Amino acid sequence: MNNGEPGPIHGSTTLTQTDNLNMLRHTIVRHSAIFAVCMSLPVLGIGLYYYSVSGIAPISEFPLEAIRLSVQNAWKPLLVGLIGYPVLLTVCCTVKWAFLPKANKAIAYAIDENGMTASDAAGAMLYIPWSMVKRATRTRAHLVMRLKSGGLRFASWKAFNSEDAERLWQLARAKTLIR
Repeated sequence: MNNGEPGPIHGSTTLTQTDNLNMLRHTIVRHSAIFAVCMSLPVLGIGLYYYSVSGIAPISEFPLEAIRLSVQNAWKPLLVGLIGYPVLLTVCCTVKWAFLPKANKAIAYAIDENGMTASDAAGAMLYIPWSMVKRATRTRAHLVMRLKSGGLRFASWKAFNSEDAERLWQLARAKTLIR
């Protein structure tokens, strides 16, 4: 382009179920941890309440015994939830992907010094300015961008030829924190 600067980076691909599951893999640990905390506190609280009210181990008199009994009786449902939640999330994500129209899976990227635009064949478009990207990580399959708002966005490397993929990574490194 002008002044010897390289032009925008363009690429396109059709995302697959594997891409979908790779993207889920980046978020499932965080979601499972939040689920574990949200599930553990009420279950243990109900157990403490039950043992205290029933007189088996009043928490005011035997706090450690009430906690021990609550944990002893709650670990099985908690374990089922901790294993079942990621499995259920994966199944739901797979089913949702199966019903997503093909036009929404065909993605085109346009990247320049200001940010990245991702658009699909159905007409949906997302612009991400580099100033909103907190951190960029390079994986084997994707450029993973953690946004300052807390969300994640992905750009599939298979959308770009090797030179453009390297230019994109260098641009992401220059504009964001890297990992």
